[in-house]
Amino acid sequence: MELGIMFILLVLIIKIAFFKESIVTALRLALALFWLGFIPGYALLLYWKHHLGNIEYMIMSWPVGLAYWGIFGYMLGYVGVVFAVQIILLPIIALAIGLYVIYRENPKHSS
Repeated sequence: MELGIMFILLVLIIKIAFFKESIVTALRLALALFWLGFIPGYALLLYWKHHLGNIEYMIMSWPVGLAYWGIFGYMLGYVGVVFAVQIILLPIIALAIGLYVIYRENPKHSS
C-alpha cells in the first residue's frame, strides 16, 4: 500500500516538474527512479523496518538505495560489468537481500 502511494506521489511530482511532457513520459521516469533508487533502499532497510516509522523508512530508502547503487555500481563497473546489465542486476540483488532478511526474521526459520 505504502509503495503504491509513494509511486503515485513521485509521478505527480514529476508531472508537475515536467508539465509539458506527456503522462507516459512521467510514468517512465518515475518507474526508472523508483526501480533504481527507491526499491533497492527499501529492500536493504527491511531489517530496520520495525525501528523506523513509515515516513522515516520511506525517506531513508532513497539515500540508501542511491548509495547502494553508487558503491556497488562502481565496483561492478570496475570488474567489467556494463551499465546495461547493472540496471537490472543491482536492484534484483537488493531485492534478494531483502527477501533473505524477511526469511530470517520469520520465527519458523530462525536458528
